[in-house]
Amino acid sequence: AFFVKEYINKIITNAGYTWESTFFNTDFFKRLIIPNNQVRLKYNREQIFESTVNPEALTLSPSQYLIHSNIVNDLFTNSGNKTFTYTPAQAFSGLFNINLRGTYKIRNSVASLPYRYAYATLTIYKNNVLAYIDTNKRFGGFATTIGLSNEPSYNFSLRFPRIPVTFNTGDYWNMKLEIYDTDGAQIDVTLNNSNVNILTDNPILVTAQYDDFLLVNGSLPQNILQKDFFASILKMFNLMVTEDKFTEKKLVIEPYVDFYDTDRTTYQDWSDKVDRSQVIKIKPMSEVNARYYDIKFKQDADWFNEQYRKKYVEGYGDFRYDNQLEFAKDTSTTEVIFSATPLVGYTDNDKIFPAIYKLNNGTEEMIEHNIRIMQAKKITGRTSYDIYLNDTNILTSETAYGYAGHLDDPFTAGADLNFGVPKEINFTLASGLLSNNLYNTYYSPYFAEITDKDSRLITCKMKLTERDINTLDFTIYCCL
Repeated sequence: AFFVKEYINKIITNAGYTWESTFFNTDFFKRLIIPNNQVRLKYNREQIFESTVNPEALTLSPSQYLIHSNIVNDLFTNSGNKTFTYTPAQAFSGLFNINLRGTYKIRNSVASLPYRYAYATLTIYKNNVLAYIDTNKRFGGFATTIGLSNEPSYNFSLRFPRIPVTFNTGDYWNMKLEIYDTDGAQIDVTLNNSNVNILTDNPILVTAQYDDFLLVNGSLPQNILQKDFFASILKMFNLMVTEDKFTEKKLVIEPYVDFYDTDRTTYQDWSDKVDRSQVIKIKPMSEVNARYYDIKFKQDADWFNEQYRKKYVEGYGDFRYDNQLEFAKDTSTTEVIFSATPLVGYTDNDKIFPAIYKLNNGTEEMIEHNIRIMQAKKITGRTSYDIYLNDTNILTSETAYGYAGHLDDPFTAGADLNFGVPKEINFTLASGLLSNNLYNTYYSPYFAEITDKDSRLITCKMKLTERDINTLDFTIYCCL
């Protein structure tokens, strides 16, 4: 999962802006997260295969199939660590990168030259057919020594970079390395810190395995535009955005409920700036607004969301405000890109958690789902449970768990990410309130103001000076 604050910070700063926000620095906002939304944790792997060449001394006389150990892959199977078979259904094209390092030592024989060189030839076979060869690659030199009982060793480093490769399902490959000197004499080689890897032209989305190294931003929910994400955060918390008057490209972002200075002693009196020779229009706010105001999450197809929507003909956590003005019939809708996430508590378990799955013949099946937003917390004091490394080995036993959900704490609720109070919940709330939701916290004063029978919308012409415009502060009320 990723913190929402980090999302927002990167979106703003990567656009060349800075920001100031008391709200973004609250504990509430800092605990908001965007969880991974895949069936299983996956990531885009550019390096789809890596193995470490066996570091034991190899006597090459003059050729040897490379033996590999420490295989790091889930796309290849191997036979005797020499022949590797590509198993996925999708074909790919990419590049071999081969790095061989170690030491070599000549086995003394008749030498015709006072100074000799070491050479290497690398051959790659695919399906037992020659696919690549790099011949007579010179990588070292040494003076001829005859009759020494303890021959000296020499360091070497060989690189065979960016060798094109293509694979279809079932294709297999192996490689052979030939090491020899100028006279064709036998050379002993010890390989250390050597590796073979394959990079794909088009990164492949693979399931993460134990000990994989992940580029974390590859686990972000996909196909989400930054503008849509940013706009949805503004909508959720009814945030107001202005530019700092004194610092270029600096945004000031605060909720509507904290945005305006309501101290009557600070009101600006602009009554003398109104052009009273022109028409002044005054309308009730209710004449320009709808009757119903829906604030809602995006629909998703997981089982609990669907059941709730079928039963109540509305989304879990949505809210509808009715101003009860009978002559207004329209509906104004505000929708965010996130989907609501019902929490579930089972009778045989003292842990409450989000449940995102489909039911197939009574069996819960994990699914890919729409982007979600939740509050995160470490919940302690629960019944001990085991975490298994595999089917049989217990890695650890814990009494705390990592919780995420629309409530800040599912046992003592204090803040809710839902817009409204659900008509039904799937757990027992021990204490706290569901009413501290987004509508009551961030929207209620706004709707009360725009639908109040005494609210008015004034349209008039005014004479504003350059100073008025330069010092204009939208957070301060004006009286006319």
